[in-house]
Amino acid sequence: MSRPLLTFALLLSFAPAIRADDGVAKTVADLAAQLGLEEVEKRDAAFSALVRLGLRAESVVRAEMSRATDPEVRGRLLAVLQMYSLEEEEVWAIGQLRKGDPFPRSKEGCDRIDIAGPAPIADLVEIVRHKSGVKIELYTGDTGLADFVAGASYPAGTSTSCTGPDAAENMLWNVLCAADVASVVDGDRVVIVRLTPGFLFERLGRELDRGGLYWIASQLKDFDSGRFNFWHSAQRFLQLKGKEGGPGRTLWFELLKSRALDRTESERNRSMALLGLSKYLGASEDAHPDVDEVFSRLVREPESPAAVRRWAVRGLTWGTTDGAQDLVLDILAGKDEPLQRDLVDAMLDATNFGWNALSKIGENPDRLARLKKSLSELSASKSPALSLHATVLRAWRKDPEALAALAEAHEPSDPAVRIYFLHSLFLAKTPAARDRFLEFRSNPEPGVRAAVCAILGTYAGGKGRGPDAAALLDLLSDPAPIVRNFAAAGLGTIYGATASEPFTEGQERAVARLKALAEVEKDPRVKESVEAAIKKADW
Repeated sequence: MSRPLLTFALLLSFAPAIRADDGVAKTVADLAAQLGLEEVEKRDAAFSALVRLGLRAESVVRAEMSRATDPEVRGRLLAVLQMYSLEEEEVWAIGQLRKGDPFPRSKEGCDRIDIAGPAPIADLVEIVRHKSGVKIELYTGDTGLADFVAGASYPAGTSTSCTGPDAAENMLWNVLCAADVASVVDGDRVVIVRLTPGFLFERLGRELDRGGLYWIASQLKDFDSGRFNFWHSAQRFLQLKGKEGGPGRTLWFELLKSRALDRTESERNRSMALLGLSKYLGASEDAHPDVDEVFSRLVREPESPAAVRRWAVRGLTWGTTDGAQDLVLDILAGKDEPLQRDLVDAMLDATNFGWNALSKIGENPDRLARLKKSLSELSASKSPALSLHATVLRAWRKDPEALAALAEAHEPSDPAVRIYFLHSLFLAKTPAARDRFLEFRSNPEPGVRAAVCAILGTYAGGKGRGPDAAALLDLLSDPAPIVRNFAAAGLGTIYGATASEPFTEGQERAVARLKALAEVEKDPRVKESVEAAIKKADW
């Protein structure tokens, strides 16, 4: 048995067996026989039915898997077993996650941890514990977890180094990720737990508006909610599973697929399953037809709940198969306005990354012509929101007509789309667009004013930056900390010495204002940003 399959077999082999009656045994046998059918819908229905039987069927399913000779049937039965999570452990772990205790501080001097495979996971956990001084324990209510961790290995040919104050947290994530387990913080200790579906969905739900954001939006969110470390997130875990391939990839795919397609499952869990599947896409140019098919199937089902279709269409946007591209174009040329708006908004985010349906469409002249035609028609839609969002997407893709139209367009009410609207105005370069952009300096929402600062501070140096620097200087005295933070950071970038074309007009005044603010600033986050800006601008 390969390591990923062995991992899950061990993970589940210590779950308490519940004696099944003859009725359950017959039901399991009948459903297991259907897992090898060619008809996808019947196969998926059997899978979902097995999952709903729950832990009372665990021993029977395991016995059925040992008798199965078809590798696909064995893989699907193994996926069923993985979903029979230990409820008590899962509930406790989710509770700790919601408490939000911070990761314990490492002992002084722990700023680098190195590991290399092959090596037992238990040994690597001990290395992290010893070097960091952090108390790391196994969940005590799970008697089989110690045996499972003891049997898991870090893969050969893999080495990792983590440095800085988060070295212990980052390294522990890397180690546990390789074993398909997780950890939560409980006061001053870190507890290793099973990575169950419920726990995974809870993690994904907490990351909903993080990880896939346009980078300016990510910076603004980080200031409000603390830095989001994508590199040890649930999204990253699934991204790695998608890249890993083999049985490990298949097992998590089957789990997510079954939850996404199960109409008896909650909308939230179905949505989180779709978010998880979308992380299989976009990390490389490799196509994943089976993932695209899940999204396509739900998008085509008008009876699917609106939230589920919304996540399906977002996932579809990341698909690179011909089928995904054609369905994207069909939706844009169709009549389903809510779905069109969801798709347009998803395409805005997709423009910032390399491999997705939008980038593949751009490689085909015929498809690209269809895309431009549909977006132009949607810009003239009678739906104000759809019309505006389509125009913003065209402008973000540097369509001259759309860029000109933005100067007269209404401000989007959707905060995510508004970021693109503002940045497109800044990039339009016309006097009307620039004037409209600078008007947002006085917007009543601090987040909008901060976005203006972040956009102005995106570009280092250059000619004619006087109006931009003046706008940032005005906002240095803004009452909102988030605005002052990004105003200071923007000045540091504009006047930075590393710009290919340094800008020095008003530099001394800007540095003086920054130093004055550093003397009186009370917010530690802003003060840190101001001091960093002074180092960059005072040269």
